[in-house]
Amino acid sequence: MKISSIAIVLGAGLIAIAAGWVYQSQTTTSISKPELEIPVDIDYFLSRVKYRVMAKSGKLDYELSSPYLQHFKQQDISRLETPEIKVFRNQEPWQMLADRAELQHQENILEFVDNVRLQSKNTDIMADKAIFDLDENIYHLTNTKAIYYNENG
Repeated sequence: MKISSIAIVLGAGLIAIAAGWVYQSQTTTSISKPELEIPVDIDYFLSRVKYRVMAKSGKLDYELSSPYLQHFKQQDISRLETPEIKVFRNQEPWQMLADRAELQHQENILEFVDNVRLQSKNTDIMADKAIFDLDENIYHLTNTKAIYYNENG
């Protein structure tokens, strides 16, 4: 009688464990991690970018820098974070800053967007957007405010 009692207790214990396992597996919601989305069209990225262009005369024409650049192969564009460009064509250099920029390689157009600021020694121009046609040297600013400082004051 002892062996049959032990067998009954063991059988009941195994049935209870199996029932608990089935119940827990059905009530526990599985937590899945979201899959990491990696853009398939980025063919390279650069950090701490500094790009210098020389004029035909041999002097520095402009310098473009950014902490981060991504190039998208399918669209043939580069996106830059917090870009800065310094233009040295005149006596006083100009500096432009923005939250982001996009370089369209085929058209050779550079577009600064969000919190655009163009500065020189006596001028501070703020704009929503600035577009540069680098081949034609044509510049277009959208929604601008300008502040001019007196050299003497």
